[in-house]
Amino acid sequence: MTVFLITYELVSDTNRGAIAKLLHAFPSWTRLSHNVYAISTSMEADQLYRVLSPVLEFYDRIYVVAVQKPFSGFGVEHVDEWLENHLPPAAR
Repeated sequence: MTVFLITYELVSDTNRGAIAKLLHAFPSWTRLSHNVYAISTSMEADQLYRVLSPVLEFYDRIYVVAVQKPFSGFGVEHVDEWLENHLPPAAR
């Protein structure tokens, strides 16, 4: 499984519920902040983007970026735990 950080900026609130619904449909996800999620999936980045892109408008912005350990930060405890449990170690 790969963990992807998905960050997006929508020009209108119209699609906010639609993109959240798509992201919440994944079996393993956590929300890091208002427009940032981490998703654990067997999909490739371009496949994940294609799942999300139908609810985006022309001027919306989205990035799907693979992430791995180590990570550092401060946030909500359940998010920290999710990241600790799902992020793969860095390749050597």
